[in-house]
Amino acid sequence: MHRNIRFIRCAGIVLAVFGFLTLQAVEAADASSESPSLQLRKARAEIAARRWSEAEPKLSQIWNQTPVLSQASEAGVLLIDVYLHEEKSEQAEDAVQKFKRQFGTSPQMARVLYYQGLLALIRGANDEAAQAFASAALRSHTQDVYDDASLALHRIVESGGLHFDDLQVAWQSLVKDTGLGPWLLEKVGENLEQQGRYQTAQAVYSDYLERYPQSEGVPQVRAKLEHVKEAPHEERAVLLMAPFSGEFAEVGRSLREGALLAFEEAKARGVATPNVKILDDQGNLVQGVRQLRKLLREERVDAIVGPAMSDVAAGVAIELSASKSPIPLITPTATTQGIASLGDGVFQLNVTTQVLGQRIAAYASDCLDLKDFAIVAPQSEYGFQLAAAFSETVLKKGGNVVSVTYVDPDAADLSQSLEELHQKVADLFFDKMKQAGLPLPDERQMRSYMSDSTLPIDGIFIPAASGDEADKLASQIIFNKVRGQMLGSSGWYDKSLFLKNSEATQGAYFSVDFQDQPRTEAYAAFSTAYRNQWKRSPDRVAALSYDATRFLLEGMQNSSEPKTLIPALRAIKTFPGVLGDIDFGEDEANQNTAVFRLERRSFKEAPDCAAAQH
Repeated sequence: MHRNIRFIRCAGIVLAVFGFLTLQAVEAADASSESPSLQLRKARAEIAARRWSEAEPKLSQIWNQTPVLSQASEAGVLLIDVYLHEEKSEQAEDAVQKFKRQFGTSPQMARVLYYQGLLALIRGANDEAAQAFASAALRSHTQDVYDDASLALHRIVESGGLHFDDLQVAWQSLVKDTGLGPWLLEKVGENLEQQGRYQTAQAVYSDYLERYPQSEGVPQVRAKLEHVKEAPHEERAVLLMAPFSGEFAEVGRSLREGALLAFEEAKARGVATPNVKILDDQGNLVQGVRQLRKLLREERVDAIVGPAMSDVAAGVAIELSASKSPIPLITPTATTQGIASLGDGVFQLNVTTQVLGQRIAAYASDCLDLKDFAIVAPQSEYGFQLAAAFSETVLKKGGNVVSVTYVDPDAADLSQSLEELHQKVADLFFDKMKQAGLPLPDERQMRSYMSDSTLPIDGIFIPAASGDEADKLASQIIFNKVRGQMLGSSGWYDKSLFLKNSEATQGAYFSVDFQDQPRTEAYAAFSTAYRNQWKRSPDRVAALSYDATRFLLEGMQNSSEPKTLIPALRAIKTFPGVLGDIDFGEDEANQNTAVFRLERRSFKEAPDCAAAQH
């Protein structure tokens, strides 16, 4: 049980307990600073005689008036010491903060941090005290300060004065300290044992033996490791992490329903299913990581399905990787490129924006034999990522990106934004005429050409986020007299384009990750089961979460203990999802994409390269 430790009623008792009046004298100053030096000597004499009230004004004068930093800093340390003896905690607190502001790099900073720890104990703030003592030990330049801080930290921890999370924070501060680091990590393991969290304690003791193989505590930690290995194991647990409240609550609802359906079906087949825990990250990176840290300190988790939002998923992936956690993270919906590469146990089921951009660029270059491209993209993270991936792939294949234009898709008129595009396409057109040996128009003809003629380019990539956006941008490009094969990404896979039936978008090719409600037996069975369970039709998030959970359960069936779960999941290279096969690349992100073509009021899967070239 957590208990406040109060070392004091009077600061004199504290100081007697810890015995820290071991301040070293400084060298005598030169003649120009004789008066402050003399005052310091007198103040030290008063302190030695325990005449605190006589020492205080002398030290205060030096502390506030002397320009010599070494004398002022020594006076400050002594003054804090005097305030503590006089039980003037408020003045001592003020002096500590002033010292930290003015002399933050002073060699005596460690002593001041130690005093800050004592003051925190006076207030009953054990967590602050432990952190201050840890910082003092870490920054100490003398053995006496290190010993005092170490003793204080030992007394707090040994008497049960810290919560588990505070204990872990203290260890993280001193992880490289060969004396305190091993001792604190052992205490973390003991705390976990007391909570009955034997498997997590096992991981901590194993970490101890790996980090501190030369520590004198190795034999006893090895014995504790064997003990927790024999303890009864807790049931497996899976954490569903998503925004279950707030602006994106509907996303969380779909993730939860898809995952729970997969667990229910597995249980009906006799498969052992884990306990399910819920974490509401509200779609907020900072809140999500903070809550996850707390939950992992207090509860067992074997795997995470989620988070749903890309930035939160990236933050959690980094957190797990930094702590070398054996917990796999399976994000059903995150699309930002590179999340899966942030750790060995991170898996992305949704196709990333980069893969989509690469896919349509490769198809346009290899299958449609297009060479010169213009890009008109929305000014958003989605647009930036797709434009970059498309450009990079085109250049690798020997093609040419003539122009990249970022626009505000909500603007009423994009003529000014597209003016540079028109000029660059014109430059390319006339350059090709010149290379072909054709006569170039004269100045008058050129002006007419530029104002009246529609200029061609092989391909125009528009990474629109929706059908409405695709139609608007394509129409504006043609209105501004540039024409080419329209190319897009998954935002074009939107039935609103059928209603518009615009000539600007007809015949466009675009890359997609998964088909919307595919006409397959697998999807039909999932859709029926979902409607029966939740009384509504499934959306894309529900389907991806259902697949993520099935993927996890297959890995769990092939692994007998937590440390083998990630390797078991990595061994699954292709997983049959209800929206389509999930093909994991080297970085454990789904690579499965297709290219579709808009033909009047239908989307048709584009033929492969061999068929396209006929």
